[in-house]
Amino acid sequence: KMSSEFQPLIDHINSIIVEKTTSKGVREKLKVVLEILKDETESDVAINKSLAILEEFESDPNIDSYTRTQIYSIVSVLGQFE
Repeated sequence: KMSSEFQPLIDHINSIIVEKTTSKGVREKLKVVLEILKDETESDVAINKSLAILEEFESDPNIDSYTRTQIYSIVSVLGQFE
């Protein structure tokens, strides 16, 4: 398991999930990303799967700007691992 390198990111994602303003749809997808980051043994596979899910948010007009900013920050951190 290599989730330790992702731990700060996992903590950040958890904080978005518990945020009251986070919509149910966003929360569900972020939980999937969390599972991937925790369980995937291949670092690059975890990053690619996570980015694929997060990129679905880019075309979602129903996400408020604060949540969108949070998601962009996750994408940006994931990009640094590549």
